[in-house]
Amino acid sequence: MHRLHAVVISLLLAGAAVAGASAAFRTVSLGPTAAKPATVPERVVAARRAKLDRWSAQLEHARASRPPALPKVPRFAPVVVPTVPATQLAVRSASAPRPPARTEAAPPKQAVTYVQAPPKIQYVQPPAAPAQTTTTSHESEHESDQEDGGYAGGHDDGGEGD
Repeated sequence: MHRLHAVVISLLLAGAAVAGASAAFRTVSLGPTAAKPATVPERVVAARRAKLDRWSAQLEHARASRPPALPKVPRFAPVVVPTVPATQLAVRSASAPRPPARTEAAPPKQAVTYVQAPPKIQYVQPPAAPAQTTTTSHESEHESDQEDGGYAGGHDDGGEGD
């Protein structure tokens, strides 16, 4: 930061501090311009005291008296909850006709059997022995790429240059 910037910022902060201090002193000033306390007639003060005394007496009376008794808890006859039979699920096909809404006879129970899937057997062949292969001119270019770090700096279009 340049020295000029530091001086300007410090002057602005000092001005803000002076303005804030003068506003605070003006707010709390009790000098000759301060208002004198207003005088209230004695009859108004006496009326307010009498009102406060009445309220105080009402509070004392309420504190001394007992609260009213709570109402009795009503007692009702016990409620009988009907038992509901367990629901049964029936399997239907889409083309089968719907059974009547209420049937008295229960549908026959179906047995569920668990069928285990046959185990999967995977055979792994041993690696084959390397075979003798002949290389073409294009494959020899790739071999030379691998010898110099994998990148020969050209296109892989089989051409000799651009």
